[in-house]
Amino acid sequence: MNVRLDFRADHLLVVVDGPYDRGLAREELGRILDTCDERAITRLLIDGRGVPGGVGIHERLDAAELLASHRTIRVAILVAPENMFSKMIEASAVSRGAQVRTTDSLEEAVAYLGISTP
Repeated sequence: MNVRLDFRADHLLVVVDGPYDRGLAREELGRILDTCDERAITRLLIDGRGVPGGVGIHERLDAAELLASHRTIRVAILVAPENMFSKMIEASAVSRGAQVRTTDSLEEAVAYLGISTP
């Protein structure tokens, strides 16, 4: 799994591709959220369209727990259509007070965040 950060004027763009790695994903997401806090970044777009299908429910709950611990960051998670079989990350994080949207539409992600096109 590869993770690249691209700091933009109005948000942080994170591009993720390759096979999903649960341990690395937790580590990287924690680091990214801490970076957002340290730099006062309030908008985060995670582009995971390059991650193949098969991200399980437990992995989604891991991400939701981390996202819920950083409620000041508005997060859009862009996924490939084959990974839209569940909105578990969104539902679980939002139920804990986080601002999260999961979608397979770039336009929806951009509108949700209120950012310029990445």
